[in-house]
Order: sequence, then structure tokens, then C-alpha cells
Amino acid sequence: MRGDSTFLRVFVSSTSEDLKVHRAVARQIIGNLRWEPVMMEDFGASPTATVAACEQELEKCQLVLLILAFRKGWIPSVAQGGNGIDSITALELEHARKRSIPVLAMMANEDWPGRLWEPDDAARQWVAAFRRDLNLPAEFFGQEDTQGADEKRLPGFRELVRKVLLVHMERLMAQQQREIGPQAGPIDYCASAREFVFEASSIPVIGHGVYAEGPLSSNALAKALGEHGDDPSISLATVAQYREHQKLTRPSFLNEFNRIVLQQSREAKLPLAFRMLLGMPRLPPLVVVTTYDQLFEDALVSQGSRRHVVVTHIVRSASGEHDGKILVLRPGQEPIITLADKVDVDAKEYIVYRPLGSPLLHAQLNPSWEIDTVVITETDHLTFLGRLENEHMTVPTRFNNWLRRKPLLFLGYGLDLWNYRLFMHVFRVIDRGAGAAPILAVRNPTSDKEVAFWEALGAKLVLLDTNEFARQAMSASAHA
Repeated sequence: MRGDSTFLRVFVSSTSEDLKVHRAVARQIIGNLRWEPVMMEDFGASPTATVAACEQELEKCQLVLLILAFRKGWIPSVAQGGNGIDSITALELEHARKRSIPVLAMMANEDWPGRLWEPDDAARQWVAAFRRDLNLPAEFFGQEDTQGADEKRLPGFRELVRKVLLVHMERLMAQQQREIGPQAGPIDYCASAREFVFEASSIPVIGHGVYAEGPLSSNALAKALGEHGDDPSISLATVAQYREHQKLTRPSFLNEFNRIVLQQSREAKLPLAFRMLLGMPRLPPLVVVTTYDQLFEDALVSQGSRRHVVVTHIVRSASGEHDGKILVLRPGQEPIITLADKVDVDAKEYIVYRPLGSPLLHAQLNPSWEIDTVVITETDHLTFLGRLENEHMTVPTRFNNWLRRKPLLFLGYGLDLWNYRLFMHVFRVIDRGAGAAPILAVRNPTSDKEVAFWEALGAKLVLLDTNEFARQAMSASAHA
């Protein structure tokens, strides 16, 4: 997606020695977003004064990521382009403001270790004044272990950088949508979407919208989880995050959620979208299901004519032994736990890929493993999205070509903030860029922001209720 208008060059401004690992993590996250990190350590030899060289590089950027702790850092002399008083970080911030380049600030907490503060009183006072007078909204981070593998260092800071950058991206999307304004009438892609289904040439992506407003829909699950669930503006992830805090322990929350999903599964009817897919002469090799129930798999079993396998991710496990690995489940067989690049499936199997897991899957597992596949809270999503960057924990390699090269057909998938983040990350991981197969979404968007999100994914909207689309598709198939 490098060629779109949200590609950014990001200037990372911070002190160096005390934040060396933090800078390295920021570089990774910026690169994972397919943006370009611009770092002072990469400038190399320059014939110009150092401050001028920094300013020249900064002017080529569209964003500054400012990371502040409690060191003043390098103070350029007048000969080097500074004033002998202010740090290079302060000078970079001043220049960004002069050029109206947006600045995102991240600041270390006040409990930052004393050995990482300035030892000199005058320098400490300067840092305190600089932080106090920053006049920018900031996200705060604490001290973490800097040891271990690159992808595991500073997990809290890593997720915070990702959050800060994604929020900025979403603001850009919304701004672009406002600038574009209302479009001239929508193009009707319904016939193309039906063709995708008939030919089994696409990868269906199924969301809670197939249940409309009934049991197992996002709204129904949020309402059952309790407080704030009646507010349609609050996402299921936010409601689940709040409820998990109320329950105090993850097992207690999962037990409650399991009961809710079981109860609503008994009340729900098999959606027409499922009947449409199951009734087609040929099924695609892979279907992505982001609901938390098992109605689709139950229907496959009741048909009895199609072997299927469920593939999902392990979010947590006993002592962390299997965290981030892939769980492969076949009816009547022992579960398999493996790495993303080792997943093996039979060409004759119908694959149900559940990136967000399900509490109902846990009943098939040894309780002593304490396997948890459910990605529902905000924390779950951040953990899961962070692991997608690891080759052993990412989207199973076996699925990459399908997801990259086949058309995607979103059915009942509401693109709220967390759902958007999920597929934005997946697209980057599998390198689904320019020239990839088309994306269609059968969906009546609920806000301008959702429209902007679909546009950012490069999707064409089929403005129909998912089950009405399924009814029309089945009717057309019967008369073909």
C-alpha cells in the first residue's frame, strides 16, 4: 500500500543513548506500517552543519514522532547550527512547528529510573521545563526490560507506538474522506459479488453482521456483557475490555463469555449468508470467520459431505508455553499446535480460519493446557496485532497466496476501528499491495468513518444487507 496517500516519512526525534532500544522499536513499528522511518543515525557524513542537515531531512517528512525521557542530550554549538543552549531535540521540534509538520509526543513516566536522568541540576531543570512547556497531547510509557529478542523487547512501549501511529493514520483517513466529499452515485458491484460466490473464486470473510441485530451480533454480545453495551457508538472490544476488568480474572471473563455465546447460539438462526455459501456447488479453499460462535462449522458437520479444519491463534496458554502458536482442529482428531510457517492442511479440506478465535473451541482441548484463543478486548487485539509481525505467529504461511491473490468478499463485516486495524495489519503482513485481486464488501456502512476505512482497504462497497444479498444470490443461482 506504499503508493496510497497515507504513506508517510516519519522523523524520529529523541535523545540517543538512553533511548537506543526505544528508537529501534519505533523504527520497527514504522517499517511494519510500510512507512519510512527517518533517523539521525542514518544520515551519514554531511558537508552541511549537523543542525541544518537534520532540518533538511525533517522537511522531507510528513510526521514527527517525538520520544522524551529525562536526558537533555546533545546541545549543538553556534558553529554547529545551534544556540549552545537548546538540545537538538528541542531544535527539531521548533523546526517542525515552523514547517507545520504534525508532531506525535510520547513521554517517559515520572518514575523513570534515576540513573537515566540528567545528573546535572541545570540540565535536569531544562528538561523539566521542556517537558512542562511542550504543549502537546502525549502518551506516557514506563520502564521495561530491554533484553531478549528484538520482537519481544519493550512490549508495552511497542504497543503504544503502534497505537499512536494508527490513531494518526485514522485521522488522515477521516480527513481524506471529508475532502473527497460525497461521491457521484455508487457503482453497482452486486453482480460481480454474486459471480465471486458462484465461481467459488473469492475468499469470503464473515463478520457479526450476518446476524443483523439478533443473537450473536456485535450489539447483542456487547449488550449481554453488561455496562455500556447499550451504546452503539462503543465497540465490542471496548465493552469486553471493561467487563474483563470487572471480572478481575481472565478465566472468569472467558467463562461468562462462553455462556453468552452458547446461549445466543441456541437462540440464533442460521444466517442466509451461511446457507448461500454452504449451498454452492463448490466451496472456496478458505473462509475467514471473525464471529465467536460455531454455527458455520456445525452446519458443515451436519451436511456431512465436506471435510473441514479449523485454524486459529493461541493468545495465551499455561506458563506461556504455546503463546502465539497456531491451533489446528479437525473433528474427531487430536488437536495440533504448531508454528505459522509449519501449518499443514490437506488440499481436499475446507479451511475455516478464525483469526479471533472462539471460547467454544476450548472445550475440545486439554484443560491443563489453559489454551485461550479469544481476541475480543482491546488488549487482546493489541497483543494479536503485535504478533502478526513474527513469522512464527503470523497469518499461516499456507494462506498467504490465497489472501494475496484471490478476491476477498466481506460478508456482514462491520469495519469498526479494531476490525479495520486487523485487516490493515493482515494486508501488510501478507504484502497485499497494488495490483492485488479486488475486494468487495457487502455492507451498508453505518458512518462516514467506516466508508473511509473501506476506501483505505481498497474495497468496493455493495450497498446491501448481507442476508438480502444472499437471498438474491440464491435466487439467481436457482434460475441459472
